[in-house]
Amino acid sequence: MKPTTDVVATMITNAIASKCVVGHSCRYDICKIECLPVEIHRVGTSYHVVCPFIPPPDNVNVNTLVEKLFSIYICKDTGKIHHCHVTCSAERITNKDSMNVCVISGQYYESETVQSWQRTSRSGVPEIIDKTDPYRYSRDSSGKVLKHVGIYNLKLTQCVLIAKEIITSLLFSNVRFMCENEKICETHRCAEKAVKKYRIMREKTKQLKMYPHMISIYMTQLKKRNVNAINLITKTPEEEEMIIKLYTKELIVYWEMCKTLTTAGKSAPAQFNFKLFVPSCLYLMKQGLDLKGKQIIRRVGYLAAVLPETNTLDVYNVPKKSFTATKNYISKAIRESVYENYCTVDELVDFIATGMQKVNI
Repeated sequence: MKPTTDVVATMITNAIASKCVVGHSCRYDICKIECLPVEIHRVGTSYHVVCPFIPPPDNVNVNTLVEKLFSIYICKDTGKIHHCHVTCSAERITNKDSMNVCVISGQYYESETVQSWQRTSRSGVPEIIDKTDPYRYSRDSSGKVLKHVGIYNLKLTQCVLIAKEIITSLLFSNVRFMCENEKICETHRCAEKAVKKYRIMREKTKQLKMYPHMISIYMTQLKKRNVNAINLITKTPEEEEMIIKLYTKELIVYWEMCKTLTTAGKSAPAQFNFKLFVPSCLYLMKQGLDLKGKQIIRRVGYLAAVLPETNTLDVYNVPKKSFTATKNYISKAIRESVYENYCTVDELVDFIATGMQKVNI
């Protein structure tokens, strides 16, 4: 019989046999917690657990793999094993989305609710309502609403601030310029290394070193990475403001379209978290999104040339795992809504055109 995850966690705990686990309570902000790679293999009729603390048998290979486990975590400081699941014994905290979060692994679990036919016995997830002044960003010192501001909605104002912050961080921040300068230096080092390798090879074979070939090798290495982005993101303050304002307006319209016209937006609007939507949609705008010959999300060549590589997004405080999931979710939501006849392409295009006229930033 294949061992359960609880049995596997017990086996690993016995294999480690750490004496430091006594009286120790793990927590993500105190301990160094990592997901332990664990595999279950089947050889004949017997099952074997393979992990860094349990040596595998000789006859175990890729073909004998049955399952990989991703719910077992280890404290690197003490060697304590934690099997994370819905009813695990670890302490839980509630985040802003009313989700239960394990304080050891950081895994999210849905909050449980109890419904009863008795009105006095009903309970559920509390709804968080913002009761602050919806015009607080649009008042002068005396408290009067400014007529020339144009933004009188608190949610819209928050979206504008979030979008401007993320766009500035990705395109025009000091961190971006530092990353670009570092990339340029690294690219030049790689090019010089390739030229040096060519020179050594020619010297070993006692052949003449061709200067045009050296230039060609050097320039080829430079073209492998986009080192001209720093020239494209060097803008005047007025140009930066104009670019940020344009993309902010488009992002807000796309976000409203996804929440209003798509099936996923109607059934689960919380999936379109605006802070995650902004970087994901920006990278969708690199290639654009076309359906049935019509452009839903506009393709922007400038973004295709200047946006940083996705493997460096953590430098700009963008979670790469959530970024990829949100990006795929946006495309999937739009496509499914059209192909399931929930909305038409013309309705999406008209909504975007109308939104670009209505949204005033």
